Amino acid sequence: MTQVHPLWTGTLGLLLALAFSGTAMRWLAPLGWMDHPDSRKQHSHPIPRSGGLALWATLCLGQLAGLLNLPITPQEWLCLHGLALLGALDDRFGLSSRVKAMVGLGLALTLASPVAHTFAVDRPLAVLMGIPIPTSPPFLIITLLTLWFWAVPQTFNLIDGMDGLAIGTSVIALLALQLDFKSGQGVFLLGALGAIFFLNWPKAFHFLGDCGAYLLGGLLALVALKTKAFIHPSHALWIFAYPILDTLQVIIIRFVTHRPLGMGDRNHLHHHWNRLLGPYSRWAVPILWIQMIALATRPLHFPGSGWVAGCSLILVLVQIVIFSKWAVRNACPPASHS
Repeated sequence: MTQVHPLWTGTLGLLLALAFSGTAMRWLAPLGWMDHPDSRKQHSHPIPRSGGLALWATLCLGQLAGLLNLPITPQEWLCLHGLALLGALDDRFGLSSRVKAMVGLGLALTLASPVAHTFAVDRPLAVLMGIPIPTSPPFLIITLLTLWFWAVPQTFNLIDGMDGLAIGTSVIALLALQLDFKSGQGVFLLGALGAIFFLNWPKAFHFLGDCGAYLLGGLLALVALKTKAFIHPSHALWIFAYPILDTLQVIIIRFVTHRPLGMGDRNHLHHHWNRLLGPYSRWAVPILWIQMIALATRPLHFPGSGWVAGCSLILVLVQIVIFSKWAVRNACPPASHS
């Protein structure tokens, strides 16, 4: 196959995602993929929940055409398509939390097993946040990798509560992974994300939905392991620090306030910033993006990157403590979507 210039590859990803988005918004969304407003949602009119469907279709076509150029095997792609299908069904029919958790766990285990084997063969010892972790026997590393592949898609789905937040987080993570964009690695995906982002922020013409959140979370978690975590496992944690910490905060609040873990609420960082900023709430998402970028600088190794990431981590932890105390004290009413 003739090598396509990265600029054209990215442009093709962008144009295809725009085309699929328009088609999905016009024809698929009215068949049941609409997000209707209620008393707990910010939008005042129905908005298509079709961004994930458009992204999924774009990546399928890119995969068939050999344009994605990502270190992902056919078996791993099958699992990623399974995550996207799970999310699409949830967007359409509203699956129970238990079903989503069990299916997601099965797909995560399927993803984790071959990756754990690669670790065991090539790296007898992995160091995570300064803690040595033996990769053989494989039980421990498979358990950790299964948790990783299960949790990251969940965290992306949970932070998808304001326009542009989850997609912007995906773009930041993709850039922080330092793929070889000059050779075309990940450029098609970056172009597709640009199109979905353009239609989601600052004004949302469609939402990403669970389909897109699960697909992006699983895809980025896998690419992070293949590119960063295999050499420096801690780097992947820095890149995904924001969604991980945000999710941990919500779990702690729900546990302390005796709420079911599967019940949505308004205790995510974006909810708190939205409440805190009031009439200036449109700045909540850019503020969180800035913090994500600062956290993701840690693996880049430029002068002062450790200081920038460390200060940002402290800032995020301070926010979590303050907002968690407020949430526990006020026992916020649950929302319909996390």
